[in-house]
Amino acid sequence: MTNRRESFFEELKRRSVIRVGVAYVVIAWLIAQVADLGLDAFEAPAWILQSVLLLLVLGFPVALFLAWAFELTPEGIKHDADVDRSNPATRRKDRRLDLAIIGLLSVALLYFVAAHDWAGESDIAVNTGPKSIAVLPFENLSDSQENAFFASGVHEDILTYLAKVADLRVISRTSVRQFADDRRDIKAIAAELGVENIVEGSVRRAGNTVRVTAQLIDARTGAHLWAENYDRDLANVFEIQSAIAQEIVAALQAELSADEQSAITSAPTTNIEAYDKYAQARAIRRDRIYSPARALEAEPLLLEAVALDPNFAVAYAMLGSVHMDFYWQDIDLSEERLRRAKAAIDRAFELQPDLPEARAALAEYYYRGFSNYTRALKEIEAAHEQYPNNTEILELMGVLQRRLGQWDESIDSLRAATQLDPTDFSKRYALIETMVRAHEWERASAYGDELLLAWPDEISIVAMRVNTYLSGYGDVEAATALIAGRGIVLDASYLYVKLLLAWITGDYDGALAVVDEYGPLMESFPPGAPEFVLSWTYGFKGDEARAREYAVQSIEGLSAIADTDSPNASSWTLLNAESYVRIGQPEEGLRIARAVLAVNPVSRDAFDAPGHRANAARVLAMAGEVDEGLDVLEQVLDKPGGPTSWDLRLQPMWDFLRSNARFAAMIGVEPKPG
Repeated sequence: MTNRRESFFEELKRRSVIRVGVAYVVIAWLIAQVADLGLDAFEAPAWILQSVLLLLVLGFPVALFLAWAFELTPEGIKHDADVDRSNPATRRKDRRLDLAIIGLLSVALLYFVAAHDWAGESDIAVNTGPKSIAVLPFENLSDSQENAFFASGVHEDILTYLAKVADLRVISRTSVRQFADDRRDIKAIAAELGVENIVEGSVRRAGNTVRVTAQLIDARTGAHLWAENYDRDLANVFEIQSAIAQEIVAALQAELSADEQSAITSAPTTNIEAYDKYAQARAIRRDRIYSPARALEAEPLLLEAVALDPNFAVAYAMLGSVHMDFYWQDIDLSEERLRRAKAAIDRAFELQPDLPEARAALAEYYYRGFSNYTRALKEIEAAHEQYPNNTEILELMGVLQRRLGQWDESIDSLRAATQLDPTDFSKRYALIETMVRAHEWERASAYGDELLLAWPDEISIVAMRVNTYLSGYGDVEAATALIAGRGIVLDASYLYVKLLLAWITGDYDGALAVVDEYGPLMESFPPGAPEFVLSWTYGFKGDEARAREYAVQSIEGLSAIADTDSPNASSWTLLNAESYVRIGQPEEGLRIARAVLAVNPVSRDAFDAPGHRANAARVLAMAGEVDEGLDVLEQVLDKPGGPTSWDLRLQPMWDFLRSNARFAAMIGVEPKPG
């Protein structure tokens, strides 16, 4: 049996079948690559490339059969039985064929090396695909502009239906709404959003009737994959939305689970008046600038919606989220507000136990109300399973994962959110911030450079890139060059890096000038915070009298919000502790620092707690408990979320420890003379 198998392979080699097979595969692969590039450049229909690939596949067995039966010789094509293998000319031909195959393989290898992204997948690039889609805002053709909310609601509901289909990649509403009045061609919009398909539509509402038009367009070719007009009674608008979503899913040949099928066929309410109130509240909450005043507008609209339809589950879920907005934005921190939020969310679950919007609202409740990151993550992960294309859910999931020290998972979640919401800077900022906190310096640097290349004036990204230079590499020169020549931009993160660079370079008068220049922004900080900055700066200058003067003022302001029992107040509380030490009350500074350490361990909050513990360590050391402080510092130094050795080498707030041998060894420098 073995001899027969070996004899068969020897015969394949003798007849050049293996040579021909290898050569065919390499040539076919090269043809496919060239065809893909060429046909794409000419925007040829997809079926042409598919036909080329099919012919190449069908040709393979034919080529092998011909190689078995016939042989190309110097005298021409002969039947294999008639070939003289001892002929030197035939052997030379075989060697030439071997060299040709080696040459083809070399060309293929060079092409592969040139085309392959060896640096890894870009964090900024958007992954397109045949099932990627953007639903542009529907045009409001109604006579009354009051119906703009209604048209927006129809658009968003269609988006919501599609976003619950895992087999699709659906761009977020925050990225598509900028194209409401865009007159660019479909191909340009699709390229910016990173999709292959676009949906356009319009809504006309008149009395008790509604007309909705929609069309699905292949953005690569401009071909209309599907189009339809719907003229129905107003009460049937939800059937229209569901029908449009189902037609799009079918046209893109997306797979649907049973749960997804149910999700895109269910109507949120049967009460049009209740829907109008809900659509208005939703539009307010989706506004880019969602302020406390806007939350006050949204709440009564949702209360009206659920009063008109007590079975309106998704309206109850949003009402629960709005109650938590009041709590999160410090409008109302009462227990009653938390109780009302939970009651609304519970009612949503009672009406629809599998509602992902209710899961997301419950995650907000545990996150914003109780800092219970573990329970909140459990709820948001369940919501993501049912609502995979929702970028707010993805973003909150990433935020919670980093709180729990799941850094890789957080980066993946936030990156997915930016892929589905490519024009939203808040998500991009959250992603690079997470890379920086995770000490992923190479990745953070590469991503920051990509962002700055695309959006050079996005100042929060500039600030984060400065952080990578300083904390990751100790490159003060590059950090300084990046902000050189930029004017005053009222951004808190940018203000911080400007102050930090002034302190690091010893330009303390420049730091005082920054405080003056950014007066309007400083006024938005809690009372006592600006005075703390001045106290620090005068301390670095060596003017202890003025440093103590401002420290007293800082304590007077920050004491109102400092809270040793609340882990969320740790930052301001530790500033207060440091000020107490500066004014000669080290016992109070020690009490506060130790209280913060007890209430906020890294196991509870891997995102903020390491930085808080480093600050507490500095307070302990300043107050005379140097070894205790260095014990705490050692636990978080160069760990995700904590300071780096470069931070401690560069920043003047650690200068008082420069002569300490243990501190110097921890950050890898020689101790300075005491």
